[in-house]
Amino acid sequence: MSFCVWNTSMSVGDRFIDGDHKGLIHLINRLHENAGVEGQYDKIREIVDRLIDYTAFHFSREEQLMRVCDYPALSEHKGAHDRFTARIHDFRKSLHPAISESKATALAEYLKEWLTNHILVEDAAYKKSIKDNAETGRVSALFGSGLIDRVRNLDSDWCRR
Repeated sequence: MSFCVWNTSMSVGDRFIDGDHKGLIHLINRLHENAGVEGQYDKIREIVDRLIDYTAFHFSREEQLMRVCDYPALSEHKGAHDRFTARIHDFRKSLHPAISESKATALAEYLKEWLTNHILVEDAAYKKSIKDNAETGRVSALFGSGLIDRVRNLDSDWCRR
């Protein structure tokens, strides 16, 4: 059973955003799996690097959607994104080959809690705004396919399946 699971209550009504969320959850699960295995520093580092890249991509898409529909809480939402990004960057800077399993596991637990809460509370708050705006689907599609497609297509050599 997966550590973190996406379900339909997490849908924001945009297939690309939902795909991004599924991709991020997939990476959180890979981090959690590898955190409990000795000698996985390189894999953990690669997963955290991908989390950094994918969150930047996803946050850009999401914030652009909120701009298009004049979402009133965009500034606060972006602030939450920025704080999250800073925390992940801080963790990345602290990574070293002798990283303890408990530190990587703690990061996976933080990511699971943060992302689940963020999707169910903060992202759910803009759901109606993007649904009621005809431009959001077009804008979201400009960023390309959801992250889940990219994550699923990764070579298995960088993380345990």
